[in-house]
Amino acid sequence: MRHWRVAAGLTALVMAGQAHVSGPWSRTGTYTVRRGESLSLVARKTGVPVGELARANGISNRDRVRRGQILSIPAERSAPSRRPIPIASSRPLPPLPSPVVVVDGARSYRVRRGDTFAAIASRTGTSAGALMRVNGIRRGSSLRADTVLKVPGQPWLCPVQGGRVDFSDGWGDPRPGGRRHVGTDLFAFRGTRVVASVGGTIEHEPGSNAGLAYRLHGDDGNTYFGAHLDSLATKPGRIERGALIGTVGSTGNARGTTPHLHFEIHPGGGGPVNPIYTVKRWC
Repeated sequence: MRHWRVAAGLTALVMAGQAHVSGPWSRTGTYTVRRGESLSLVARKTGVPVGELARANGISNRDRVRRGQILSIPAERSAPSRRPIPIASSRPLPPLPSPVVVVDGARSYRVRRGDTFAAIASRTGTSAGALMRVNGIRRGSSLRADTVLKVPGQPWLCPVQGGRVDFSDGWGDPRPGGRRHVGTDLFAFRGTRVVASVGGTIEHEPGSNAGLAYRLHGDDGNTYFGAHLDSLATKPGRIERGALIGTVGSTGNARGTTPHLHFEIHPGGGGPVNPIYTVKRWC
């Protein structure tokens, strides 16, 4: 959610006092830093280059901003305020669903005639005991054909691995063309690894907005969409949990912004839900 306030002619008091703003930028408002936010994340949310934010606020160490700190937000004198970039997904924003937290890569298996727990376990990469526990089945019980069993999976993985990841809840933020932001942006250094959160089938989905992008149809029944990658390292087809998909970047309409992965979760392959609940737990 955008929460910085803009008021023409506002004189902001910044930390030690009167920070000088030079060049084509003039001070127009303030932004209060939230817990866990970095200067680069504030730059992304307000559309102001990180260097201009640092200069406007007399900040020499861009990694050091604190919760509750009030930043002066400059804007270009010679150009209108920057608009948030559109996202790759063109689906309309549905009513806010109930919070969804993806816990593991659990999936289902329909029992075939002649199946045993040991055979199913071998086929699905688990153990007979784990199958029984997750389905509440006692030892010695028989299996009926067409029974649907839940197959336990491994813990869900954060899609950005190998370094610090910054994010905040931008669900529902407006985008040009009447669109809304239906994902979470995970900010990391360019080249940071993007991996498969669960096993599944992956396809490339590039576009002018998304840049280098992928869609992962997970074994857990969910579909995951990631955009603005700097590179793609896998071919379409089967991919296992934790396998490298590509690297964090700023392709498509994110060009010139702080590198990040735009990430969406679509339960059951349907409409998107706010990924922030899952991201907070696993990232």
